[in-house]
Amino acid sequence: MTRQTTGTREAPDPGERPANVIALESVESDARLEGCGVRTLGRAAGSTKTGLNHVRLEPGATGPPSHCHALEEELFYVLEGSGTVTLGAEDQHPLRPGDVVARPPATGVTHRIRAGEHGMTYLAYGTRVPGDSVYYPETGKVRLR
Repeated sequence: MTRQTTGTREAPDPGERPANVIALESVESDARLEGCGVRTLGRAAGSTKTGLNHVRLEPGATGPPSHCHALEEELFYVLEGSGTVTLGAEDQHPLRPGDVVARPPATGVTHRIRAGEHGMTYLAYGTRVPGDSVYYPETGKVRLR
């Protein structure tokens, strides 16, 4: 059986939504880090125990500094572009659309994502565990949640 198409169908306007259903475009980008725009989608939709961020890195830019969590788990899903993830001090791995990086808690292995020459967009998902500590080896700082 062959399926025939007659062209592109226009999606209807979603209309009114409850506060916990949001559109990406409705969340402002927070540019705390140079070359890195973050939209905190989970928080904007009312999530309290997990986070989902939409991250856009300009070419060559990095997300948060190299770090690791004691209690929180993070997942990263590459949407567009390419780059690398650095695990530990120097263990670099290429990233491209469709790749997933899992960072379990309490490994002591740090991670950092850097965009390639055309930039990169990814989703960052993480648990929000009370009492978590984040270690930043480049500055020797520890942040407590």
